[in-house]
Amino acid sequence: MDKIKNKSCLKIIGLIWILIECNLVAGNIFGFASLFSELHRCGIYETKCENSSELIVLNNTETMGKECSGQMKKYELAFTLGIGFYNLPAIIVGMISDYFGPRCLKLIAIVFHLISWLSLGFVAPNRDWLLLFHTIFLSLAGICTLLSSFSISANFSQRRGLVTALISGAQLTSSIWYAIFQVTKYHICIHPVKNFRD
Repeated sequence: MDKIKNKSCLKIIGLIWILIECNLVAGNIFGFASLFSELHRCGIYETKCENSSELIVLNNTETMGKECSGQMKKYELAFTLGIGFYNLPAIIVGMISDYFGPRCLKLIAIVFHLISWLSLGFVAPNRDWLLLFHTIFLSLAGICTLLSSFSISANFSQRRGLVTALISGAQLTSSIWYAIFQVTKYHICIHPVKNFRD
């Protein structure tokens, strides 16, 4: 009786772990558009912006501005590549899971996540191309994490549909992390924490 109870507890702990893991990393690519304003502020693909002038006839003044549709197209390209690489390799990822098991797939996902976040960390105006690496590897890591996580539903024979729905929901909620980071950074920059000595 104790063995059955322990096994049941381990299954639930494993499910909670997978839900946390999927919430953190499985669908981050879907929130990538939240970074567009931050990337613009950091000057990523700024070379794609063109100077434009606007002449106001009444005051006879001329204002200079930048027209950055080329920059936005590069961000959209990175986002589109990310979405494509999230969906297209699902068959290959499934075959890897069948042949080598979900543990191997999780290890592949970890490597892809490391490449992804390191490439985002090193993105700079002269290394714009790293943004494409970030979205591609983030997507590959996300789909590897998601598909390997579905294997736990086999342990819940009577509640398989519920477990699958929970994993899918956790994957969808992971798209909010970019927005959370952006809001947090905004509040830290606008309303910095005051020093206690002041």
